[in-house]
Parts: sequence; C-alpha cells; structure tokens
Amino acid sequence: MNVVLLLACLTTSPFVCDIPLATHTYAYCPQLSSTFSAIPTIYHARTSQALIDPNESDFETIALKSLGGFLLIINDNGEIYYASENIEHFLGFHQSDVLHQPLYDLIHSEDRDDIRQQLNIAYSIPSGSANPHDIYEQENTEHLERNVNARFRCLLDNTCGFLRIDMRGKLLSLHGLPSSYVLGRSNPGMVMGLITVCTPFVPPSSTDVLAEDQILKTKHHLDGTLVSMDDKVHAMLELCENELPISFYSLVNVEDVICLAEAHKEVIKSGSSGLLIYRLVSTKTYRTYFVQSSCRMFYKNGKPESIGLTHRLLK
Repeated sequence: MNVVLLLACLTTSPFVCDIPLATHTYAYCPQLSSTFSAIPTIYHARTSQALIDPNESDFETIALKSLGGFLLIINDNGEIYYASENIEHFLGFHQSDVLHQPLYDLIHSEDRDDIRQQLNIAYSIPSGSANPHDIYEQENTEHLERNVNARFRCLLDNTCGFLRIDMRGKLLSLHGLPSSYVLGRSNPGMVMGLITVCTPFVPPSSTDVLAEDQILKTKHHLDGTLVSMDDKVHAMLELCENELPISFYSLVNVEDVICLAEAHKEVIKSGSSGLLIYRLVSTKTYRTYFVQSSCRMFYKNGKPESIGLTHRLLK
C-alpha cells in the first residue's frame, strides 16, 4: 500500500482538506539503463540548494514524518485493513500485530460506539434524501467526511495505558475488496472503508520524541520464545537472525528468571503485566543490561497469538 497515494486521496478536493496535491504528467519513455533517485529532489526557494536528507531511504518515510501521525484504513465492520508502519512510533504496536484485527480491541470501551457511528454510512445522510445512494453524488461528498477522537491502547505510555488520538478522514469504497472477505459481513453490497489520518490529540513534546529512541521491542511465542526484535535489541544482545528463535529465559540473569516467570504467568492469565525490572545478558561478551519491561498479549481472531514486550534501557 503506497502511503503517498493515500495522502493524495486525503488531500485532493473534495476530500479532507482544501489544499490540492500538485501533480505533473510526463510522456512514458522507458529506459532500462536510467537510474532514478528514490527521493524527489526538493530545492530551497531562495538558495536553490537541494534539500535531501541522505539518511532517508525513500519519500514514503519523509511523508509519514511530515504527517505527524499514522494512517489507518478501517472497513465498515471495524476491521483494520491497513496501518502505516509508523503506528509503532505512536502506539507501540507493530504493524503486523494490528492488521486485520478489530479496531475496537485497540480503543477504550467507552469510545467504541462513537467509532461504530462514524463507520455507518447512514450516519450523515442529507436530510430529505429519499435515496441513500444520493450521498455518493459529487455535491454530497462532504457528508462522507469523518472526524472523531478516541482513546487508543498505547504500549509506550506507562501511566494509564491509553493515548487520545484524533481521527480525521473520509468514507470511501474499498474497490477490489469483496464483501465475503470481511469477517462477519452479511451485506453483499460494496465494502465501505474509513481512510483516516490519526494524530495524537496532544502533540508529543521534544522530550517524548527523544524518549521514543530509548524504547526497545521484542516479540515472543506464547511460551516466551524470542522470535523477533528491533535492530537495537539485536545489537545489544549480540544476536543474529539465524540464531532465532531462542528462549528468552536463556538471555535473563539467573537471579531474575523468577521475576520474569511471574510476569509471564500474569500476561497469559490477564493479557498484560505490570512493570518489571531485571537484567538481560548479551550472548557473546556477556554484558549485563538493566531493563524495565511490560508485557502484553496479542490476539488474532479472538485467540492469543503472541506476546509483545516493550523495554526501556535503564542507565
């Protein structure tokens, strides 16, 4: 799914905002020997110098950073059809953990009815309209726009566990998605979906942005086996991909194994655990790291699938 195309949908009139996305067309002249930069060249208005960050690998990364939030596509049953990769930076959930999961499992129970209302296409049908399909007419497209805020579960927030998110977008037909594909859907008609930009209700401070870089994440089987981790944990524990999966308990200081086992029992029983502080030991140099972690169960089709751990490295 191309983030740039989604942003184009949301920024082209008569969608969410009134600022059109400038586009240009060129004759198609395939040249296999030609090479093109992954990032379009942007020039400073006064100095005419190229404004390119060599650390950015593609334009999609730049677009997501400038967005100040993440993208969601939700079908009319509330299932998450698409989530941009940077959802992890705001909520702590990996993209693969939320795809095709009910949005209602991610939001506060008191906010679920508001979301259901926004996903209902009949919610804002123009008064006096005899035909519900009138809402698809060009002059009525404003009635497909949606704006709602909800409290999302957040693995990065160690206080209340929820982060209020503003959702602004539009209901559109999800072309190419058959109604039979949507779990629990009996309506044979077109599948409508909410394409929305999700931004924190209170923008993060510079301190919060810096704190994000200190957050480490790992993913585990239900028995605690470590199956994936971010690059920082790879470097810290001196593990390579071909050494996975590996027992997470084998990486914990022997004196702290009982502490981790108690948290493991708690997450199996209730779906989450409190904060625990323990020591991790690297596999090659046996360097010891003090970490603070929390555990949360991830579900698929209502059944436990994996356990996610969020860690903070203690100085």
